[in-house]
Amino acid sequence: MVSKAVEGPVETGSRDFDVGRVVHATIQAVRTHGFLLALIAIPFLMAPEIAGRFLTSGPDRLHPFSWLYWSRLLGWPLLRAILTTLYNSWVALVVMRSAGSGSLGMGRFREIAVRCLLLAAVAVIYELGVVAGAILLVVPGLILALAWSVAAIAMAAEGVGIREAFVRSAALTRGCRWKILSMALLWGIPTTIVEFLALKMLRPGLSMTAAARTTVGELVMGSIWLVSSVIFAAGLASIYLELLKIKDGAARAEVAEIFA
Repeated sequence: MVSKAVEGPVETGSRDFDVGRVVHATIQAVRTHGFLLALIAIPFLMAPEIAGRFLTSGPDRLHPFSWLYWSRLLGWPLLRAILTTLYNSWVALVVMRSAGSGSLGMGRFREIAVRCLLLAAVAVIYELGVVAGAILLVVPGLILALAWSVAAIAMAAEGVGIREAFVRSAALTRGCRWKILSMALLWGIPTTIVEFLALKMLRPGLSMTAAARTTVGELVMGSIWLVSSVIFAAGLASIYLELLKIKDGAARAEVAEIFA
C-alpha cells in the first residue's frame, strides 16, 4: 500500500503532466468499463438526483426557517457531493486496478463501504471549503478545488486518514493544477454546449431553464448528465493515476501493488 507516501515531501518525477496521455487513458477507461460505470451511476447518482428533484420541488420562495429551505440550501447539495465522491472513488479503483497488472479484486471496494463515513467527511470538507473560498474570492475557491481534487481518491486508494488525504492531494497536484483546470474545462465546455444544442433542438421556443423543466428536457438532461458523470469520474481517476506516475514514479505495471 502506498499510504507511506504521505510521509514527507513528494518529489517531482522526471515526467511532466501530459494532458494528452490523461485524455487517452480516460477514453480507454470509458471504452473498457463504460457500461459498468454507467450502471453503477444509476443508484449512486441518477436515482438520488431524481429523488432530490422531487424533494426540493415546490415554490421558489421559501421561509428561511422551513426544512425545505435548508434542504435546498445545504442538505441536498451536501448529500449529492457525498454520493458523487463515493461514486468517483469507486470508479477510480476500477480504473486503477485495470491499469495495473492485477485483476479486479473486491477487497478495496468493500473497504470503501467500511470507510464511507470518512469519505463522506472528505466530501463535506471539500464542498464547504471550496464554497467558502469562492464566497471570499473566486480564486481561493478555485485553488482549493484544484488542490483537493484527488483527496477522496487518495483516501480510497491509499487508505490514509482525512487530514492526510487533503495533504496528499495538495502535494500530488502541486505544479499541475493549471493543467488539471484545463482538463476540467475540456470536460465542462463540451458538456455545456451539448446540453444547450440538445435543448434548443427539442424546445426551440423556450429558454434553457424552461426547456430543461419539461419532461423531454428532464430525460435529455438526465442522459447527458449521466454520460458526462461517467466521463468525469474516469477522467479524475486518470488524473490521479498520472499524478502518481510523475510524482511517485509509479510505473503502469506497478499500479496494482497499491491494492496489495
